[in-house]
Amino acid sequence: MGSPETLKGLDKVYAIDYIVQETFEGDLRSGVVAPDRLPLALGADGTVTAKLPVGEDIVANAPAGKGARAKLRLRLSSLAQGDEVSVKLNGQTLGMAAPTEPLSAEPASAWVELAPDPNLVTPGYNLVEIQLFTSRRLDQSVALDRLDLAVHYE
Repeated sequence: MGSPETLKGLDKVYAIDYIVQETFEGDLRSGVVAPDRLPLALGADGTVTAKLPVGEDIVANAPAGKGARAKLRLRLSSLAQGDEVSVKLNGQTLGMAAPTEPLSAEPASAWVELAPDPNLVTPGYNLVEIQLFTSRRLDQSVALDRLDLAVHYE
């Protein structure tokens, strides 16, 4: 791990760990602290809120002459054609996240992304609220199983 001064102004990826406690063996299992980790199942209303830790003020730490850009990426375990994913960051509506690849007719894991205003990202926990809109009957639970925020300075 580098010092905050060394890392200041460098591109970073902030993410929430994907941990399934049952997969850890022996001595490691007791040391796993799992609150706020992924996967997180969407509720009956199609929503879930994740707590994304960010270790700095990404705007204030931009190098001289550069600005911060942010890309929020999420992977859901079961998306299909016609599904839409609405995202809020710290209570502010960001809009519908765009799939990184066309969604198939059959539900499958899929990445969606959007570019939030970097000023909405705060040091500490950032609340990312996801809502799935679908006209299909959900035969299986849908989970948020990956979430990351890429910060780039240019």
